[in-house]
Amino acid sequence: GDTANSASTSSALSLQLAYPITIGVSANPTSTTFGSSVTLTTTVSARNSANGTPTGTVSLSDPGTSIPGCQNLTLNSSGVATCSTSSLAVGSLTVQASYSGSTSFLSGTANANVTVGKGSVTMTVSASPTTMTVGQSATITATVTSTTSGTPTGTVSLSDPGTPIPGCQNLTLNASGVATCTTTALAVGAPTVVQASYSGSTSFLAGTANANVTVGKGSVTMTVAASPTTMTVGQSATITATVTSTTSGTPTGTVNFSANGAAIAGCQNVAVNASGVATCTTTALPQGSPVTLSASYSGDGTFSSAVEGASITVNQAVPVPATGLHHSSLGRGALLPGAILAGCGLLVLLAGVGFRKRKHFLA
Repeated sequence: GDTANSASTSSALSLQLAYPITIGVSANPTSTTFGSSVTLTTTVSARNSANGTPTGTVSLSDPGTSIPGCQNLTLNSSGVATCSTSSLAVGSLTVQASYSGSTSFLSGTANANVTVGKGSVTMTVSASPTTMTVGQSATITATVTSTTSGTPTGTVSLSDPGTPIPGCQNLTLNASGVATCTTTALAVGAPTVVQASYSGSTSFLAGTANANVTVGKGSVTMTVAASPTTMTVGQSATITATVTSTTSGTPTGTVNFSANGAAIAGCQNVAVNASGVATCTTTALPQGSPVTLSASYSGDGTFSSAVEGASITVNQAVPVPATGLHHSSLGRGALLPGAILAGCGLLVLLAGVGFRKRKHFLA
C-alpha cells in the first residue's frame, strides 16, 4: 500500500505454456489419375526438440473439402500421421493438413500440391441375340468400368456402324456403370459393328468399344391376286402382289409377273411402292383353266427375295355371228371357212365363198 491505500494481494494466475511447432505434409505420388491411391504423410515436430514430441490429431482436406478416411488421424510417437486415399478430385490440388494442437503444442497447417488427371476406363458392349434377322429385337448392353477405382458416370450412345441407332443415344449410366438399349433398327451385315461411345465425365476420360453382331436379311410374305378372277382371252386384268416383312420395316425392290411360266409383257420390274405393293394391268393373259400366275420379288438390301403364285380362269372368246349375210341364197354345199380373232370378235375370211346366182357380202 501507500499513504493513501491499504496493502492488497492478488489471487494466483495460472499460465499454460504451448510450444511452437513445425508441420509438413507430403503426397506420394504427386502426379496421378483419378481413382488412383495417393499416400499423404503429415509430420508435426516441436521447433525446439527439447520440448518433446507433439501429440494430438491431424485432418486433411482437398482443398477445403474433407478427404474421406483422412480425418482426426492420431500422431504416432514420432509425431507422424499417414493416410492413403483414392478420393482426390481431378485438378491441380492443394492438399492441406491441419494439426489440432495439444495442451503443450500450438496448432498449425501445412500444404502439399498434387496433380490429379482424369481416370481411364475400360468398356465392353454386347448384344443379345448375337445372330438375328433384320427387324428383330436386340438388347445392347454397354458397361463402363474405371481402371482404378470409382464408378464412371455420364452417358453412352450407340451406332451401327457410324450411324446413330434411333432410341439408343445419350443413355445414362446407372450406379453400376451400365447402359442398356433395346432396338429393332440394326442394319444387315455379317458382321454388323455396334459401337458404344462413352461421353466421359469430370472424373473419367471418354472411351469406345465395339461388338460384332450378325444381322441377316429379313424374310417376307407375299400375296398375289388378280381382278377379275374369271375372264375371257383379251380381257383386261389387274394383277397385284403385296410384299410384307415378317418382322418390321417395308420391303423395296421390284416384282416380275409371269403366266404359266412365261413372262407377261409389260409386267416386268414393277416397282414395289411405299406400302409394299406392286401392280400391273394386262390384256396378254393366255387362255386356260386355270392359268397359273406367279410374282417373283427381287429382294433388296434388307429383305430376301420371294416367289408366290395364284390361279385364275381365262376362257376362250365366244365367236360373234356375222350380220347381213344372206345365207338363204347360198347354194347347197356352199363353203364358208373363217376364223374368229381372239378377243376381237372379227370374222376374217380365209377362203372364197361359192354362190349360185349373185355375189353376197358381209354387212
